[in-house]
This record gives sequence, structure tokens and C-alpha cells, in this order.
Amino acid sequence: MSQAWKTPLAALLATSFVLLLGCGNGNRGFFAPAPGAHVMVTGEVIAFDDQVPADGGATITVNTAAGGAVRLLFPSLHTSPPPSQQTIDLYDLVRRVQVGDLIRAEGRHAASGIEIESLAILERRP
Repeated sequence: MSQAWKTPLAALLATSFVLLLGCGNGNRGFFAPAPGAHVMVTGEVIAFDDQVPADGGATITVNTAAGGAVRLLFPSLHTSPPPSQQTIDLYDLVRRVQVGDLIRAEGRHAASGIEIESLAILERRP
């Protein structure tokens, strides 16, 4: 095989390999974020479960523009040491969320969802 064909063939094989690695991750895009990676999610709230008053956490399920459902997680406030004022203020926003709202959340990727660090209600939808 001549040298003129080796470089394009190697590039084609490398590109094919990269594309194959990206397949099969559902609606998460080409690569799933690593645990602990910072992520931002924007979408419509399709479910909201607030167990914070009963010593639990809160879970917000969001339907993203890519068509996938993402779980946003807020921890319990009943901790030792007590939660920071920033966490309490964040819960004040979390508890205002309603099904149908358009929201944007930022946080860290975890095995069971995204641990919320900030939240904004972009639009109220009836």
C-alpha cells in the first residue's frame, strides 16, 4: 500500500472509532459526563417529589430539549452539621418548582442523577 493511502485510511479508521464510542448513550449526547463533572440542564419539569419536610430529599425530573429525562437531586436538610445558608436558600427555590415549569439547573453528575448546586425557574407554564 502506498504512503498516499495510509494517512487517509488511518484518519477514516480513527474517526469511525470515535463515532462508535459515542453510540449507545441514549439522549446524553456523544459521551456521558464523568461522575463529579459539572453539568447544566434546561428543560420542562415533568415530575416533582419533595420529601424534605419528611427528613428526605427532593427529586425533580426534567424533560430536556434532547428528549431525555434527567433527575435533579436535592439533599435532606436534616444533617449534622446543619446545612449552610446557601443550601437553605437553594431549597427555597426548589420548593417553588411546579410540574410544567421551564427550569435551568447546574450541578454535579452522580450515579443517580444531578446533584443541584443552582436553580432558576425560567418560565411558569400552566
